[in-house]
Amino acid sequence: MRKFLLTTYLYILLAPAALIGVGAASNQVVLWDNQGKFPVLVNDKLADHHRDDGSTVVGPDGFIDMEHVRMSSATHLNFLADIVNLGGDIYSVGDGLISLGEWLGGFAMPLYVFAVTLKLRRLSYVNSNDNNYRD
Repeated sequence: MRKFLLTTYLYILLAPAALIGVGAASNQVVLWDNQGKFPVLVNDKLADHHRDDGSTVVGPDGFIDMEHVRMSSATHLNFLADIVNLGGDIYSVGDGLISLGEWLGGFAMPLYVFAVTLKLRRLSYVNSNDNNYRD
């Protein structure tokens, strides 16, 4: 199988899909282990921030919205949860892998076509030289 992937260059197409799959699985494991809630690392300043309706970002029960909850010692797999604060949004490791896979996916097909075309040209060149020596 490994030889097949290497000789056909299919790994170029599979790598972005694998990153997306691992990222999605990572996020899903966090949800499953926390009974459908996704922990978010929120500092006290952001937690006390008031919304337009007068409520705070984090409610008294620790919930941010229906799916997200403030990270605590009671939440599980915190290292895979939303821990990377990029300004206004907070991302998880899984979100980063999904984004990387999507970005690389944009390059995968052109790179695959280039690699296969280059290999076919090399094979064509070798075969044409072999025919010249036989004459």
